[in-house]
Amino acid sequence: MSKSLSSNLAMIQKLRTATAAPIAMCKKALEDAGGNFDLALQKIRESGAARAEKRSVKEAAEGIVVYALSEDGKVGCIAEINSETDFAARNSAFKDFANVLVAEGLRQRAQNPELLLDSVIAEGESANKTLEDLRIELVAKIGENIRLRRVRTIVLEGNGVISAYSHGGGRIVALVALNKPLKALASELALHVVAIPQEMSAAASIPEGFYEQNFVKDPSQTLSQLISAQDPEARVSYVLRFEVGEGIQKEVIDFAREVKAQLEQID
Repeated sequence: MSKSLSSNLAMIQKLRTATAAPIAMCKKALEDAGGNFDLALQKIRESGAARAEKRSVKEAAEGIVVYALSEDGKVGCIAEINSETDFAARNSAFKDFANVLVAEGLRQRAQNPELLLDSVIAEGESANKTLEDLRIELVAKIGENIRLRRVRTIVLEGNGVISAYSHGGGRIVALVALNKPLKALASELALHVVAIPQEMSAAASIPEGFYEQNFVKDPSQTLSQLISAQDPEARVSYVLRFEVGEGIQKEVIDFAREVKAQLEQID
């Protein structure tokens, strides 16, 4: 292998590592840049940004909900990241992005999607990039609109604990915070919240009539009875429940009509 070819392959690999762009895109960018790595990197990022802008008008109602908890169980972050299709949501690169995002959300105690996306990653392979940079790279790689729809963080003071439950590979996730260090109980309550859709008002941290609900695993007792049996002074401090795509009005596509219309255009 010639030295020139070896050098080009090394730069293509370096571009791919830096941007997650397809090899063909890296090769073309390097050729267009006359072998200049920095210029090729700029071209790829500009192309990714343009593609992301173009895809941004596409509806993104599929995706995943992810969460992260601090080691002491005092801080919990939950986020919903959307894609156009469920297929993209199962992509390993998409899941990696979601996990980086929620880990950064936990570190920053994030409450606002835009502010979180604009933040610079502190450590790891993507250090010194913003989460928006990673989102744009992912759009270029997957070819779908990717968006951070919402993010919330719970922070507890005192002796309480936060636990979580995830269902369906991240289709629904719940966080429950207690004022007592009863992690197993918090986990059971999180399972209940996932199983039973909750009526939450914007101002409330606990669903309406929560304590009087029948426990999903044992309908013979209410949540109030379940909690009191563990500790009469235990109370739920916060409940968060995210379900992928909830509240988004999805477009219903009539494929038969769409195909018929295309055939009529051909005729």
